[in-house]
Amino acid sequence: MKKSLLSLLIVFSVSVSSLCLSAESALTSDARLNAMRAEAQALVLVQSVLSWYVRTQGEESIFEQTYKGHEGLFTKENILYIDNFLKQHGGKLTDDEKLSLKFFRDYLVGEYIGLDTAHFDDEINNAEANARVKIDWIEGEIAYRDLSGLLDNEKDPDKRKAIQAAIASVWEKTLNPIHERLEQRQQELSKEVGYPNYVALSEEVRMVSLKDLIKFSQDYI
Repeated sequence: MKKSLLSLLIVFSVSVSSLCLSAESALTSDARLNAMRAEAQALVLVQSVLSWYVRTQGEESIFEQTYKGHEGLFTKENILYIDNFLKQHGGKLTDDEKLSLKFFRDYLVGEYIGLDTAHFDDEINNAEANARVKIDWIEGEIAYRDLSGLLDNEKDPDKRKAIQAAIASVWEKTLNPIHERLEQRQQELSKEVGYPNYVALSEEVRMVSLKDLIKFSQDYI
């Protein structure tokens, strides 16, 4: 799962719910849930800072290492615990509390997959950072991550075509094979937590139906 989306989910579920939960809420009185939420909030903060350094400063991506010591948080047992908690106490929770807990469950599901596939994220980030291409009218090699900016500022159609070809080449030779292995593993893990495929999992987490979205887009166009 993408870090930006997951960060929004967990920050929302932890911080907002902490403001609106009553003193007698079943959520605040559950020690296991409190510990899980606090650990997740701390981890997301570390990962958010790391992501900023990777994207803006070119630092080596080490997301896989951030999960060390947190393996016990992202388990099928904890996901099932939340499912059972909702069944047992759902009638006592407010709508905001139930939504917050759903977001937190979705986060755990996403990171259950993320924990297993974090090395792919690092592999992709590092491959992007290390990729270099040759552009005919530019002396020396240019970094792959600089190509988007170069494309945005280029007005000559032939040069734009050459830049786009260079981007496509990096994807074909370097990035696509990694993404294919990532997607295969995501499919396997989605089935482990009860979803028919990764698309179904993503639809639930993002609260969107792809079929409806496609139909809406086609009608709009």
